[in-house]
Amino acid sequence: MLRELRAACHVGQSEECAQATVEYAVVVIAMLSIVVGCAAVWRAGTSGIFAEIAQEAASHALGAAGAIDISLY
Repeated sequence: MLRELRAACHVGQSEECAQATVEYAVVVIAMLSIVVGCAAVWRAGTSGIFAEIAQEAASHALGAAGAIDISLY
């Protein structure tokens, strides 16, 4: 199939080859974005950023005012 595509590119069907190139580029960029995103989430998880965000968001982590908040819940 690859040989047929290459032969078609040389014969004059360059529109199909151009579309295949664009599709390949889009898929490569999408996959690279997924890998970079996973790496960013992994690094944030190992450095403790998620734990800090969760601690800041928890209302009962504020001290004495948190006990009142929990009891009212």
